[in-house]
Amino acid sequence: MSLGGGGSNSTESNAFANFTNAGGLVVAAAGNDGNNVRSYPAGYPSVMMVGANDADNQIADFSQFPSCSSGKGRRVTTDETVCVEVTAGGVDTLSTYPAGMASAANMSADGTPYASSAMENTGQASASAYFMGTAENIDNGAAGKVCLIDRGVVSFYDKVANCENSGGIGAVIINNEAGMLYATLGDTNNTTIPAVGAAFEDRTTLLGSTTITIDIGASDYGFMSGTSMATPAVSGIAALVWSNHTDCTGTEIRDALKATAQDQGATGRDDYFGHGIVKAADADAYLTANGCAGSGNGGGGTDPEPVGDITLSASGYKSKGTKYVDLNWAGAATSQVDVYRNGSKVTSTANTNSFTDRISTKGGGTYTYQVCEAQSTSACSNNSTVTF
Repeated sequence: MSLGGGGSNSTESNAFANFTNAGGLVVAAAGNDGNNVRSYPAGYPSVMMVGANDADNQIADFSQFPSCSSGKGRRVTTDETVCVEVTAGGVDTLSTYPAGMASAANMSADGTPYASSAMENTGQASASAYFMGTAENIDNGAAGKVCLIDRGVVSFYDKVANCENSGGIGAVIINNEAGMLYATLGDTNNTTIPAVGAAFEDRTTLLGSTTITIDIGASDYGFMSGTSMATPAVSGIAALVWSNHTDCTGTEIRDALKATAQDQGATGRDDYFGHGIVKAADADAYLTANGCAGSGNGGGGTDPEPVGDITLSASGYKSKGTKYVDLNWAGAATSQVDVYRNGSKVTSTANTNSFTDRISTKGGGTYTYQVCEAQSTSACSNNSTVTF
């Protein structure tokens, strides 16, 4: 789901929980405000929250990063289902547009095609190449020519405007770092000449060329950025992996994507990348090796069936409008355990035989818990349910 915003409500929360409990998987965008605000529906525990990274595996500066922790003092709890769980590419992603509302660019130098990205203006220009440096000023030598311009110092708009005001008929702005330059000319663009971005790797060849040709026209595809671009990538990977493991539930697919994500940022899970960048082949291999406890065709929706001698009890209470559930268990052999709520892993925590879960959603609800030995889907407790 490439949408989000606003606050939570119990009707939505229960609907998503019922869907995932029935074996489904919901994936939603974290949001694009670059802050730590939790947006919905991504913030519901039953929904997998997705952030965005760029082509260099760096976190996108717009990708929201809500904390997994809440409460104060001894009441601090961690819930990995209400923060970013994984990321995928979401910066300058080739995306579909309404028919004809995007721009596509073609560029050639002395007849040889080179990659380029369209800016605002459409049109065609073919003329002698003229290097304007960083195009900080008017340069009459550009008259009747296609300006070759280095990125930096002044805005993209100023560069194109200075080229046009110098008599230039087209502009190519070359990146000053590795990779393609994707750029716009701002909200108040009033230039008219076609302008494109070019890759730094092609700079030497472009500057040594005699003739440059630019052609920008309408297209059904264009480059977009946002967690709304990353979310379809994760959804598609989940569907691809699930198609090879149809006995899995949505929760098991979700857990496999997290378990095999490529760690980025701070070591281990962090608020920006979650568990890391999602990897289809690794998730597929993980499920091939470990299997699933689901009931087939994505059905089931319950926690792994208990195998072993772990016993669990749960008791719920409210304090100042917040729901808390005290969990107590015995019999787990590992130093860490995984805590599940309504089929989704809430957190991994030290095996101290107790844990308090804090539920921030408003209203009532029924919550079923299970505790499993770390990384296990078989050494698990009985189910224990509380109702508010």
